[in-house]
Amino acid sequence: LGVDGGYTQTDVIALARILTGWTSISIKQLPNADLKGNGFYFDSKHHDFSDKVFLGRTIKGTGEGEGEQVLDILAKHPATAKHLSYKLAQYFVSDRPPQSLVNRLSQSYLKSDGNIKVVLDTLFHSPEFRDPQYFGKKFKTPYQYVISAIRAGDLEVTDSVRVNNLLKQMSMGIYDCLTPNGYTNTEEFWLNPDALLRRLTFATTVTSKKVGFLKPSDPTSSSLKTEDLYRTLGDRFSKNTQQVIANSPPAQGAMLILGSPEFMYH
Repeated sequence: LGVDGGYTQTDVIALARILTGWTSISIKQLPNADLKGNGFYFDSKHHDFSDKVFLGRTIKGTGEGEGEQVLDILAKHPATAKHLSYKLAQYFVSDRPPQSLVNRLSQSYLKSDGNIKVVLDTLFHSPEFRDPQYFGKKFKTPYQYVISAIRAGDLEVTDSVRVNNLLKQMSMGIYDCLTPNGYTNTEEFWLNPDALLRRLTFATTVTSKKVGFLKPSDPTSSSLKTEDLYRTLGDRFSKNTQQVIANSPPAQGAMLILGSPEFMYH
């Protein structure tokens, strides 16, 4: 629903009661359990079978079906349509997406009964998605920055754990977000002096020598080459950036590309 989705603390409490008894368990713990999916188990002995009121709807105390009913209510709620549509538009178009686009995506969500494929089709064929004013204006999250650098350099990852440790240093470890709403994907959140310093340190390290867990695909090369990155990334760099790279020692070219303002955005 999103934080402004219209629910109250009473709804939160009601949902907690509805989900009592929902748990996960292994077949070793309970050999005769009726497991669904990845170890899901409904323990009726620990369920609150009283009636509840959730988002103005009365939920009869029937057991496991209460949770299924609530999921249907949430999935079809207008606030869910608005919240997911805003998130998609923010990710693919702009930190502050046009309200007209969010509204159109919300309508598509509700008309298609929550079919995300249909919503994305509406998004990708929207005039806002193709508007040049939004091209290259999204600041990369640490994950996007690291992965795009690895792809641009055609690097082979030999130890994904160490890559994830890099992301943790940049405050975006995989599945490490402490809040339930996921990592923020806006420039305002990620663009700060400490974050830029860590990115430049990464760019310097990965382009200056062989890194044990990131290796150039060319076995004869010990580091990334400026010309290789140019071939991959094209002419997206400003004349000023190109001039700075041209006036710098050749060994620093690749690092300057990965540390350039243009490479920070997508």
